[in-house]
Amino acid sequence: MREERPAFSKNADRLPEITTELIRSKLQDSPIVDPELAPLMEQIHLRPSAVLLPLLEVDACWHILFTRRSQRVSAHKGEISFPGGRLDPEDPHPEAAALRETYEEIGVPTEQIHIFGRLPESFSIAGYRISPFVGLLQPQHPFAPNPDEIEEIFTVPLHELIAPGILHLYHRVRAGEHEHEVYVFRWRETHAIWGATARILKTFLEQVFGSLPVGSTASPELLELPAEMQARLFWQSPSNLRGHHPSRSARALDPSSE
Repeated sequence: MREERPAFSKNADRLPEITTELIRSKLQDSPIVDPELAPLMEQIHLRPSAVLLPLLEVDACWHILFTRRSQRVSAHKGEISFPGGRLDPEDPHPEAAALRETYEEIGVPTEQIHIFGRLPESFSIAGYRISPFVGLLQPQHPFAPNPDEIEEIFTVPLHELIAPGILHLYHRVRAGEHEHEVYVFRWRETHAIWGATARILKTFLEQVFGSLPVGSTASPELLELPAEMQARLFWQSPSNLRGHHPSRSARALDPSSE
């Protein structure tokens, strides 16, 4: 494996020379937990999960691979995500779960993935603590998406993800007494990458490239998590939660539903 192989687009004047060693060094500075989410994550019940942020080289350019979830899955149908899922009893640690799920979802075996490091833990409103890992895919065969879970596999060049106008502050969300920002990457007007996936992606890009330009979708409103979600996260009765909005559904949080 060539450790110092640069990969960047001819049109990506902003990009420094990206090497595997640079990525590793940037990941060494990652906090254990996303600082903005840490106060909330200390208060709520979360099940362990892990994802892989997959890098690969396409035509001498760094790309990130994404999947679109199928309509057959129980949650987050049609949403864009990274390969990953909850920890199974046989998984010795989160990294093993991320690698196993990557194989199950897109058919890349563990021995063809080189882990560079990890990003800060995040969470999803479905009630999962997410351990994100960054790894280089070196597939020796075409991807093999699991049709029960994955509808689409696509890759995006790094230089397109840091370009002005792609990252937006979508809204702020309140859960209990905590508020945090929700971002969306709008790629080529056809793909909305949002929620936990966007937050993990933004963290990775900013650790490597520095602060990204953030636009705003009109006036980002403050949304209250639906009471049933808060009840699941905080183990409380929905009727006891502040800001109970029975008419507001989880779909209000989803930019792809606009």
